[in-house]
Amino acid sequence: MFVNTLPLKTLNDFRRFEYEISMKKDDLKQTQKFLRGFGASDGHFSTRNILGALMSNELAVQFNFKGRKSGVHRKHAIMNTWIYDRLVVFGKFPKHTRDEIKKSTQSWLQEAKKRIGRDQEKRLEAANNAACVAAPNNENNRNQETQDIISD
Repeated sequence: MFVNTLPLKTLNDFRRFEYEISMKKDDLKQTQKFLRGFGASDGHFSTRNILGALMSNELAVQFNFKGRKSGVHRKHAIMNTWIYDRLVVFGKFPKHTRDEIKKSTQSWLQEAKKRIGRDQEKRLEAANNAACVAAPNNENNRNQETQDIISD
């Protein structure tokens, strides 16, 4: 159920996912088990890994921690969500302090826009590299065709 939907990409996906796991204990347990695979040695990296598995950067930029950012409604504050409380804070590593998890969540959300920019740069670079690789092949094909015509 949940593996196909992660990372979540839209607010509607997020709301639907949150509703589903809040209503079905089996889905919550499955999700928590799945997210345990994204843990790390400390609360900082565990939180970042889990958030990255849960939501895309495009969705993350629509959230902030407390709902105080200009243009972000308080209901889009990540700390007000059931997922944050149940999966990030208590579901994964209860031994990590709430403050450690809070700081990691705040920085992860703030960095979402930068991650989107880096991802776009990587895609552009990959596309440029692919175009450069394809261009010599096209030139080689034209040269071969020219030689074939000349030899005929």
